[in-house]
Amino acid sequence: MAVVKKGSRLFERFEIVKVVEKRGVFLSTRARDVKENRLVRLQVLDPDFAVDQATVETLLEYFRRLQGAGGRGVQAPEEALSNGRHPFVAVYSDLPAKPLPKISRTWPGQGLPLWKEAGETLHFLHARGMVHGNVSPRSFVVIENEGKKTVCLTDFGCAPLLERGRLEALRGDGRFVSPEMRLGGRPTQSGDIYSFAQTLAHGNRRLERASWFARATAVRPEQRYRRVRDLLSEIEREYAEKKRTWWDLLTRKRVLFIVLTLSVLAVAALFARLPF
Repeated sequence: MAVVKKGSRLFERFEIVKVVEKRGVFLSTRARDVKENRLVRLQVLDPDFAVDQATVETLLEYFRRLQGAGGRGVQAPEEALSNGRHPFVAVYSDLPAKPLPKISRTWPGQGLPLWKEAGETLHFLHARGMVHGNVSPRSFVVIENEGKKTVCLTDFGCAPLLERGRLEALRGDGRFVSPEMRLGGRPTQSGDIYSFAQTLAHGNRRLERASWFARATAVRPEQRYRRVRDLLSEIEREYAEKKRTWWDLLTRKRVLFIVLTLSVLAVAALFARLPF
């Protein structure tokens, strides 16, 4: 297998500019497409991760289906390539991307609109009969293109490897993985929903006490929400209810304060009229 490092070439077309990071069994790199003279982002299967031809074909088929499902925030590759030296490489446009902010600890409503948009991208993927397989906080980014910001679902590749029984693909983000998948089960939409709920609550213990979290992360898959959109609707309903309760409480406190203030003023006025 060829070594992937700065200066090396893949398919005689992509010159590696920088190896950005390693994500599980994939390397994320920036490269120059010498054929089209532009920068691209490459997702390269780690050369140390041995795969047979059947696994390579499964990967290629998955990413080709992903290309067909592109849209609504699903960051599909432009190409999926393979040869003897590099079993799998996916080519993406090199667009600026930032991670989604965590849902605020002090004000849970902050950040929810972005995460609702993130959930819709996962729902869109599921509606096309596909599974992500390794949803985590790193799976969602905000991409800016021509002044427009879009929440995107990215970091694909685990699902086809898990379909082939390669559990090593999960290393690094295992805490977000559903119980059945940790035991060797196949990737499913229910497993994605479990992982998405864990992702939403990541770093915010308060959200782990919500009823939607308990249902979405149930040990038995059949007890979870059937669709991502069902989970999103329940989150919105629960949040709106808590917000209304909070506002009612605040309103009652304001009314009580006004009543007490008027009472104090009335008593003060009464004492002012008394002869001493």
